[in-house]
Amino acid sequence: MPTARKTTNQILEAIDDGILTNKTVLESLLKYLSEDQVAEFYQSFLDEGHAEYLPPVAKQPYEYSFWN
Repeated sequence: MPTARKTTNQILEAIDDGILTNKTVLESLLKYLSEDQVAEFYQSFLDEGHAEYLPPVAKQPYEYSFWN
């Protein structure tokens, strides 16, 4: 793996080695990121065509408002 993403690669290796779980890392990242960052990530995820893995109700465009 390239060394430009050293920490990212260490986390991915820890997942591969069974030290961390996908769920633990995902939950930690979602709690760490701001709601705006999570919304941006989710919309990007959908825009890149990953919606095929989601149930139909989750395929709707995601709209986030700070005031909701």
